[in-house]
Amino acid sequence: MNLWGPVGVLWLELRRSLSVGRFTLWLILAVFPIALVYLARRTASDEVPDEAFVVMLFFLIARVTCVMGLLLWATPLISNEIEGRTWIYIVTRPGGGLSTVLGKYSVSILWSAALAIVSVPLAVWASGVESPAHVCKVLTALSLLSCLAYGALLTLIGTIIQKRAMVVAIVYLVLVEGVLTFVPATINKFTVGFRLLALLFKWMEYENRPETQELKILFGESSAWSHVAVLTIYSIVLLTVALLRVRAGGYLTEPDD
Repeated sequence: MNLWGPVGVLWLELRRSLSVGRFTLWLILAVFPIALVYLARRTASDEVPDEAFVVMLFFLIARVTCVMGLLLWATPLISNEIEGRTWIYIVTRPGGGLSTVLGKYSVSILWSAALAIVSVPLAVWASGVESPAHVCKVLTALSLLSCLAYGALLTLIGTIIQKRAMVVAIVYLVLVEGVLTFVPATINKFTVGFRLLALLFKWMEYENRPETQELKILFGESSAWSHVAVLTIYSIVLLTVALLRVRAGGYLTEPDD
């Protein structure tokens, strides 16, 4: 596969995505966590600890806003081409399918990462938490890791499920990433949400506080870098499987199928 193939798809998809509709949707997603945190701070009492707002920001941005962006841009990467009658042309080009997956995955990461970069500092400022610079650094890093891992996951779903890929992705995110993350068993370690929560717990140094000692049992003694390594390997493996699926082909391109 030519290296310029994914770059070409990336450039083409970026140009196509710079529309009024998509930018409006991006702006809504970016403003949503900022507005919600601002309202929460205005209505909350002074006794609400900063930790509650940090966790709230983490879920709103890294687990909701970024994932929503990825859900809209990464999941339908194959179905959109099939519906647009361009998939047959793509697969006739050398490395066309692989370039399309890598290029569209990169575009979805860029759009979602931009959401985090804009939302995090403004939402942290609106929350009024202490040490805003440190909170911004942690939440931005977690959001970028979320984009990479969830982007690979949703890309894989989009390459395996030809029809209703977004429905399957939502069900997976709710049942697996939403529920199993908080199950205190070995199975939760296979979720992205568990790794991100563990990193939040460690990077914010909540493990050193008496009131959060119970959470130490849930997240274990693994180092922060081990969680980062697992998320990186997870992303590479899922993206590789997605590329292998596209290379295998066999998608139905007739509208009546």
